Amino acid sequence: MRFVLDANLVTYIAFFEGYMIGECDFDEERAYWEAMNEGRPIDVSMKVEINALRVLYQVDDRAHFDWLISDIALREIKRIRLTSKRHVHLDLVQRLVEHRADVIDDLVQKPTRVALEQEVARRFPELPSKMLNDALQFVEADLLDADYFLTNDRRFIAKTKAESLTSCSPSQLPFVREFM
Repeated sequence: MRFVLDANLVTYIAFFEGYMIGECDFDEERAYWEAMNEGRPIDVSMKVEINALRVLYQVDDRAHFDWLISDIALREIKRIRLTSKRHVHLDLVQRLVEHRADVIDDLVQKPTRVALEQEVARRFPELPSKMLNDALQFVEADLLDADYFLTNDRRFIAKTKAESLTSCSPSQLPFVREFM
């Protein structure tokens, strides 16, 4: 099974991976998150998705999913202004990029930015400009033969209901819900 993660979910994993793999408890990771985010607390929906990602990590030990990241998400992460916050992502992003390269090498035609933008325009003609990056990531996920595009953006998820590729938050995955 292949997932493409949006940039926000990559950030959750980058900050909470120790908790997800059982190396530390949630409160340790939460304190680090809050310190790096000017004291901004974690809201309830974010905690639900972090726990859903933890379930995915646990299931992945047996299932061995493809965890991928789009070029658009990579650019979003590279634009994080605070260097210390951006560096939290480095190890995770490197692993995702290496795996993504293996997957893309198997494709006959690699998606270009122009091709992605044309496909977004075709599929989502009425898309608000604020959703463009989500749509580009979604279309790239579809071209990468992903089974799921994982995002927290409920408004974007609603826009993709008619699409063949399933777009959802980690907690909405059927095999995750049964463990939560």
